[in-house]
Amino acid sequence: MYNPYTGAYGVGHAVYGPYGSSGTAAWYNPSTGAYGRAVTTQNAYGGHTYAQGYNPWTGTYAATSQGHNQYSQWGSSVVTNGDNWAQAQHVTNSNGTAGSFQTSKESAGAGFSGANGNGGFVAKDANNNNIYAGADGNVYKKDSSGNWSKYDNGGWTSVDPSIGANQTRQQKTEFKIILINCLNHDLQILRLQPRKEEQPLQQRGERVGFNESSRCGKRNSEPANFPLYPSYSA
Repeated sequence: MYNPYTGAYGVGHAVYGPYGSSGTAAWYNPSTGAYGRAVTTQNAYGGHTYAQGYNPWTGTYAATSQGHNQYSQWGSSVVTNGDNWAQAQHVTNSNGTAGSFQTSKESAGAGFSGANGNGGFVAKDANNNNIYAGADGNVYKKDSSGNWSKYDNGGWTSVDPSIGANQTRQQKTEFKIILINCLNHDLQILRLQPRKEEQPLQQRGERVGFNESSRCGKRNSEPANFPLYPSYSA
């Protein structure tokens, strides 16, 4: 495929059959030097899609990796520009969705949304070194001095975190367990490390399996065996 007005062109290939399908695509714009590529593999048990692109004019690189099976969907994405980068991950199954993000400025956060409507989040603001936490419609902030406040009626009101601790201990424990299980164990997806070079990120994927014995499931370390870097021809 060629666009005579912009000079950009692209190429794609697809293979399919009774047991699955796969496809690849690549594109290039000589006026800006920007390029991108993508690959997907699908079958009856799940699939994986990977895409990346780079624009040397702006120095911006982006990549995403998404996978799914009959029980869940998960993915990871990253954007880099020089020394600045941002990365996000997520996983979704019948119990809900959990995700997290990190940036080169040391901001970070994690949260979950349960299938029954429960949820919560925690985030760090690197600029002011504040920590924010929220659940059940309430948002709290811990400043750099260790003082807690609650957002209410358009402003922050000081609160004593020890009040109501006994009543909320079970919810806090459940929240921590879910985050640990979902984000530190079950969320074993592709972690894309930022790089300044134009070369594609080298990475490894794993399928994620789930069962009812865990809130977010147990990881299946079976290699994905998806062709992340096929050959392209213009």
